Amino acid sequence: DKVRRLFAADAGDSWRDRRDRVALLCLVLLGARRAEVARLTAGDVQGGVAHLLVKRDKQVDVGVPEYLTEEIARWRGLAGIEEGPLFPRCEGSARPMTGKMVYDAVRRAAMAAGLERVTPHALRRTFATLLGQRGVETKEIQTAMAHASITTTERYQKAGRVAASAPGRALVDLVRRSASSDRDSDD
Repeated sequence: DKVRRLFAADAGDSWRDRRDRVALLCLVLLGARRAEVARLTAGDVQGGVAHLLVKRDKQVDVGVPEYLTEEIARWRGLAGIEEGPLFPRCEGSARPMTGKMVYDAVRRAAMAAGLERVTPHALRRTFATLLGQRGVETKEIQTAMAHASITTTERYQKAGRVAASAPGRALVDLVRRSASSDRDSDD
């Protein structure tokens, strides 16, 4: 319910608001850490795969749900991003967001939704928990979260079972805008 509220709240339509929404989608649908989202480049998300640079310069490839791929493409088109950081600090900047900026984006979205205690790490725990509840295997979640030990993943989640190649696909319904709400905002 909180994830739905986070994405249903009107967060605004500015350049920054749009950037922050797609960064939040990456947190929720990829289970990424805030630093991993901040470091994403335009070339890191291709062909349904995100190449995340995780702790200690380790890289992990994570399947990207089609919905997120489309949102990233829309964002890149709007922001004119062909290369460099996927989430620049400001319009026209060649410098990426910082982890703190991702944290602040989550806090702003949570405030707009009337939610407390929502952090990027809480979204990461939510990723593991909801995927487990929706039948994704713990091993698949472990891989997506780049955990060395399955024990770490088990601490994050409260239930787990069967997987798809892009685990975040099981969460898309929580963040997808309905076609009717998009038509209403276009009028």
